[in-house]
Amino acid sequence: MTIALAKLEETETAARLRMAELDQQETTFGYAWRPGWMYLLGFLWTWALVLGPIVNAATGGAIAMPDLGMLSTITGLYLALYMGGHTVKGVVGPKA
Repeated sequence: MTIALAKLEETETAARLRMAELDQQETTFGYAWRPGWMYLLGFLWTWALVLGPIVNAATGGAIAMPDLGMLSTITGLYLALYMGGHTVKGVVGPKA
């Protein structure tokens, strides 16, 4: 049993080292676009639904709000690109 655990630990260590090598090869843009878009979309939704109306009410101004239909479309496209690829691959891809 201890031999099997040692082999498992050795395999896991090798996999972690390989993942670390792959992470170092990835460009900054390859990593940063995902959280960058999440924060941008979070800010735009918060501005459109909460902060913008508060600012307009407090100042009596007429600051234009983002169109919610367009914001929904952009959010849907992001979700399709970021999360939809594996879903589509799982549905139409080769079966194991």
